[in-house]
Amino acid sequence: MENLEQILMPLIPWIMVGGLIFVMKMLTIQARKASKVAIAVGVLVQMFTPDPKVEQTIQLVVQQKQQNENQQGQGEGEGDNRDDQE
Repeated sequence: MENLEQILMPLIPWIMVGGLIFVMKMLTIQARKASKVAIAVGVLVQMFTPDPKVEQTIQLVVQQKQQNENQQGQGEGEGDNRDDQE
């Protein structure tokens, strides 16, 4: 029994890594099939893992929204000017 413990203890981290790889591979296969379980697991993982660039991402989204609003505003403004000139 003691020999078995000596053999298994160093292998436990590798068994865990192998199990994690197996689970991720199965989730990848299920996600390609658009399985609801895989999508739900992906959403949960995304929710609970930290994003190290949160501030940069938020600033990027705000800038993109401002650019879209400016482009839409300019497009509408040009249309109004054309009507006034005619």
